[in-house]
Amino acid sequence: ARATRDAPAAAARPRPTRSSSARCRRRCRRVVVASSSSSSSSPAPLPADRAAPRGRPDLHDYPGRRRWELALDPYSRMALPNRAGGPEVQKRPTSDIFWGALVCFVTFSVLGLLDASIKTRLGLPFMHGAWGTISMLAFGTIDNPVARWYNCVVATIASCAVVAACFHCFGAAWWSRALAVSISLAFMMWTGSVHPPGAAAVMACMDISGFQSLGLWYVAYPTLFGSLFILAMGKLCQRLKRRHEWTWGSPETPPPDEYCVVRPERGDREWLGGGRDGKWSEYDTEIEEALEARPGGFCDDDD
Repeated sequence: ARATRDAPAAAARPRPTRSSSARCRRRCRRVVVASSSSSSSSPAPLPADRAAPRGRPDLHDYPGRRRWELALDPYSRMALPNRAGGPEVQKRPTSDIFWGALVCFVTFSVLGLLDASIKTRLGLPFMHGAWGTISMLAFGTIDNPVARWYNCVVATIASCAVVAACFHCFGAAWWSRALAVSISLAFMMWTGSVHPPGAAAVMACMDISGFQSLGLWYVAYPTLFGSLFILAMGKLCQRLKRRHEWTWGSPETPPPDEYCVVRPERGDREWLGGGRDGKWSEYDTEIEEALEARPGGFCDDDD
């Protein structure tokens, strides 16, 4: 009945002409183009877990800070944080810079005097380029695994013996240098004694005729002798760093890997050292003694 009732109205409705249907298609095309252009200019927001960050990502543990700001703050670091998620390494107070530079100057002054005396009296080479590499490890870091006594002794003896044998058998060729470095690296990795100055000892023997004339004596003199002396001075430097700590200026926020206590008489903070990247297994005694001497507990923003 409804169909029969609407049939006269449908018959009376005029059919669209060809021109009107063309206008309708053009109008629909304009609407589609406008909607596509507006959607390209302002896309729909992505979910929070898939949204891309605006600009460059923040530095690890330092949101909103720039790298040059951390490079100029009053702290010593082995490495700065990066924007790929890598954290900073060995953040220490300003006193580490002072003690490291001072002990390094004294150490190389002694080695320089020995070098001048040995060259004058015996005519033998003494100063070695590998000592510059090991000094960065001994004076610029604390408890660096590649600067341990075992690594230094094993890697230096092995590298010097390998390069002396390669030079004696094959001479100073480009492939004998590559062979000596690769064998030394494989030995260090196999024995767990990776020590970068060992590779520097290989390069020096292949390029300096004075060291080549030493033969197998190159194993003990001068590389091993000077490296052990630098490591001994490095241990002294680490004692000074831990016993005499101070930070230049007044930092705004406490370092993430340092403990601090509040001095009740003045209400300010005093740092108690950085330790091994926040791992305080060896320094619990020092922390307990410091807390007994200065009651007040840890800061609220520290763990």
